[in-house]
Amino acid sequence: MLGSDPTHPMQIAAWEAAIIGAIISAVLGLVALALGLVRQHREDRRQRARMGYELVDALFDDDGASELLMAIDSTAPPGRHRKQSDDRLSADFVAILSGSEVLPSGRAQIVYGRLDSFFYYLDRFEHAINAGLTDFTTVRMPVGYYIRLMTPFKARIVSYVNEVDEPRVLAFLERYPVWRGAKPLS
Repeated sequence: MLGSDPTHPMQIAAWEAAIIGAIISAVLGLVALALGLVRQHREDRRQRARMGYELVDALFDDDGASELLMAIDSTAPPGRHRKQSDDRLSADFVAILSGSEVLPSGRAQIVYGRLDSFFYYLDRFEHAINAGLTDFTTVRMPVGYYIRLMTPFKARIVSYVNEVDEPRVLAFLERYPVWRGAKPLS
């Protein structure tokens, strides 16, 4: 017979229940997806912070870089010293970067070696930021303190970094407003 529907009412009820179940499952799936994405985002932030902190720790654990940071620290105005420093390395650092004195090659090599160690870590910081492994907020301090103390020597530092062809070092330094606005003495 035309126009008659042979579908049984129980079959229609089963279809309706299946449709309602599919809708509820889809909604629950979307909620689970959203919660998973939030959790993953939180975990990613933790991992990026951990990577940044490990880089900063490695900087301070490196003997050459750490000695340079102590030398830079001793160039701070009186009352701002935070660490004991090798006075000779500090004086040599200032002499080389201010251009006030030509040092014997052995002493100059020590300063440049320490600078290279420090710049290696600045390069690693910039690389890690660009790769999304950490962010600037994580690594900006305490490194910013030393960068602020280095601003009077900006011209010679930029010249040296360009000479050794380390563009990521300059990119990292440029992240600091105090560096960008520095009026170099040298």
